[in-house]
Amino acid sequence: MVQYAMDEKTVTEADQIVLENAIQLAALDFHAWEVEIMNEFLKNFYL
Repeated sequence: MVQYAMDEKTVTEADQIVLENAIQLAALDFHAWEVEIMNEFLKNFYL
């Protein structure tokens, strides 16, 4: 599971997508079966 917080005043949606893509690539390096991302509002989603 990856948990993160972003300052919505300075971070764009594109920035968030880049971060999530980087997390996916890192998960592939570690042969992860599933990646759970939790944002600052504790909303989970799986990649």
